Amino acid sequence: MDDADPEGAESLLSQARELLRGNLVFGWRLELKAQLISGRLALLRGDLNAAEATSGELVARATALGVPRYVSVGRLLAHQARHRLGGTPDRNEVAADLDLLDASVGVEAWRWTGEVAADLGVAAWIDRAAQRADRLASYAGPYAAGLRAAARDKVRSWRAALR
Repeated sequence: MDDADPEGAESLLSQARELLRGNLVFGWRLELKAQLISGRLALLRGDLNAAEATSGELVARATALGVPRYVSVGRLLAHQARHRLGGTPDRNEVAADLDLLDASVGVEAWRWTGEVAADLGVAAWIDRAAQRADRLASYAGPYAAGLRAAARDKVRSWRAALR
């Protein structure tokens, strides 16, 4: 997905789904992850109704299971889909979902925050993403420089999307 190659990502997801059979330890978590990736793929392909529907199903299932990680990213995916469909997401709701993201996702929170910020056109949230990446890098030891460089590139691209 990072390469904007929905066909390649779909192929990999299909291969992964083939392995989700039988009595798997944490199989429910793998299913939630696959559902999230399916929703992100729909968004990437521009199938916004499918992205919104998939995110709704993900949020419902994650809520029932009590898994805030997937509740937060599912809601953020829904905000993105609705925005691209022409809706205007409530910024307070999105901010609350970003707070839940920070509390439950950790490592990926900076990236999700930046993608949502660029999609919805909120510069302050890009700043928030940069701060999250910097904080994560402060714990990354020998990987800090690489993370900071990747974050700088992403932040630049998100800011460019606002113009």
